[in-house]
Amino acid sequence: MSIFTHLKHLSVKDFDRTGKILHSPILCVSVNAVGSRVINTRLDRSIRIWKFSSMALTDPVIIDNAHSNPVQSIAWLPTTETTFASAGGDLVVKIWRGNGSLERDVSVGGPGLGLKFTIVLFLPDGTLMLSATTNGLIYVYDVLDNYSEITHISITTHSGDIVNIQWTNRGHACFFVGLSTGPILIYTYDQGRLSKLHSLVGCRSVTCILVDPQGRYIAAGSKEGVVTFWSTADMVHSRALTSIDQEISSLSANKDGTFIFVGYGAGSNCRIFDTDSLTECCEIPTSAAGAESKLAVAWLASRNVLLYSQDLGRALGYARKEDRIEDDPQRKISHGYLKYGPRLALRN
Repeated sequence: MSIFTHLKHLSVKDFDRTGKILHSPILCVSVNAVGSRVINTRLDRSIRIWKFSSMALTDPVIIDNAHSNPVQSIAWLPTTETTFASAGGDLVVKIWRGNGSLERDVSVGGPGLGLKFTIVLFLPDGTLMLSATTNGLIYVYDVLDNYSEITHISITTHSGDIVNIQWTNRGHACFFVGLSTGPILIYTYDQGRLSKLHSLVGCRSVTCILVDPQGRYIAAGSKEGVVTFWSTADMVHSRALTSIDQEISSLSANKDGTFIFVGYGAGSNCRIFDTDSLTECCEIPTSAAGAESKLAVAWLASRNVLLYSQDLGRALGYARKEDRIEDDPQRKISHGYLKYGPRLALRN
């Protein structure tokens, strides 16, 4: 498809503080709402905050030993450009500034309870924060009241059952909870109370969830290598992507939701599919995950840039449409393209 032809594939040189190239596997890739910052986390418990400008990732801010375990969940505070939260399987969720300084610790369920936090996310308007623990509890915090706890609810009694949570992206205080044993639970938040609204059936072992930016569908990846779609009009299973027999590790979409970016657990490069026809549009080379990592993908939708882990999960790569002279009439003239042709234009 023309939108994915002539992609320019680039990678970031990521060094530790001694100047050595990092080989610790990447676990998570996240982009802020305006596309100006990118975060990747690694198995060595570090966080890197990159600036994205002039179509390049530069000037990383390094946070070493961010949590007692590797960070697998990042959430950007939507009301700011650089503030974000992290979860690393320990007793707190941490709120960071873009310069790498720690703003605050938020104890999960209060101090002394020993609850370990694995997932964090903000309501799209930035007023609420959700956190999920390893023992199946979900907490709601008031961001505007110094992250005070509002309420909590027990979703499951099985350890590690909650694998992903996603808010609806507009209009409704609802969120989707993906369970490793299936199904997907829909909860609503209203006046300080959490209530179960519905269950989406059709996916047995959820690994990740995607909410269409335009609100037309919900998609979920599974351990069986299936991406299942539900229409938000009636919450009925509508179609399934089954072309690659590998565990789905991450999902992302472009800004109008017409294409879905799929990462896999092992053995397969990340791919892009049309969400209506489910036809494959593009495969990203050398992006297969390694033994200690799962392929992390993100779509920098505001700039139409693809972000992904590559080199067996050890490097951060990105792809953007190549700036070709023949695609720009003004540059054809200035570079002598029309006079000399494509072969000699750049030599003139």
